[in-house]
Amino acid sequence: MIEQINENVYMIDTLASNQPGYTSVFVIKGRRLAILDSGVSLTALNIVEDLERLDLNPKDVAFICLSHAHYDHAGGTHELLGLLRERGNDQVKVACTQKHSLYLSQEDKLKKILASGLVFEGELAGVMEPISEQDFYILEDGDTIDLDTVTIRVINTPGHERNHMAFEVPESDFLFVGDACGFLCGENNGNPIICPTSFPPEYRHNIYISTMEKISAIPVSKIGFAHFGILKEAAGHLKNAIKTANHFYSMAKQISTGTQSLEEITVKLMNEYGRALNSLFPDHTKRNLVLGAMIQGLVFDLSR
Repeated sequence: MIEQINENVYMIDTLASNQPGYTSVFVIKGRRLAILDSGVSLTALNIVEDLERLDLNPKDVAFICLSHAHYDHAGGTHELLGLLRERGNDQVKVACTQKHSLYLSQEDKLKKILASGLVFEGELAGVMEPISEQDFYILEDGDTIDLDTVTIRVINTPGHERNHMAFEVPESDFLFVGDACGFLCGENNGNPIICPTSFPPEYRHNIYISTMEKISAIPVSKIGFAHFGILKEAAGHLKNAIKTANHFYSMAKQISTGTQSLEEITVKLMNEYGRALNSLFPDHTKRNLVLGAMIQGLVFDLSR
């Protein structure tokens, strides 16, 4: 499933977990192409076939740019590289931080990354295989990626994960934030609901909030979320997302101080946000697992 955002930006619904509206990757089009995030291995072919539906040549993909190394964002990278090479692309590079390249090139680290996916997705988390060192193109904060006629600016956005990166396309008034700003999940009276991606063990609430404030100050009107879709009139909605994240944090504090139990807070947050989370996680068991992990990440951060 494909949505054209503007002349240079396309959103692809990867149909991860056999579910529409769960995971999006983005294609940036200059004379060369970049794919932002790779999804899981089982959906790599969907991405390549959607490129071909758009009459975009897989040989023109210069970079697979990864926001971070979690299984649902980087798990499909090895498979995607292979599919592009089958179509004659020997030049494509995996653009990510040095730290992420270390994670993605070592089998023992890949097993740890995939373990969380197996909890949430089971076999639909796919597989992860090591990527060769020569396939990486190392990124740092402030770097630019040149696609000829279009550039991508690399922005350090920690909080959800300590080495998380976002990708701005200034010519297209667009910013891809991966998981840096949360889950875009549903609406309330026409206002988007954005819930925090506060998963243990790396989540740092104060850094996450600072990152969202930083992103809200970037002069773009369209922000792409990995889960899921496009946020328009972004700055105002991100201010509300900060309030939501702080609300989750204040609820978690009640667990840390012993004034409320984990079960009580889980019920309260499910009553408040369950309908919104249902848009991403329609399976009841998975939705409970995800909300439980979000709360645990907040409590873990409070315990530091």
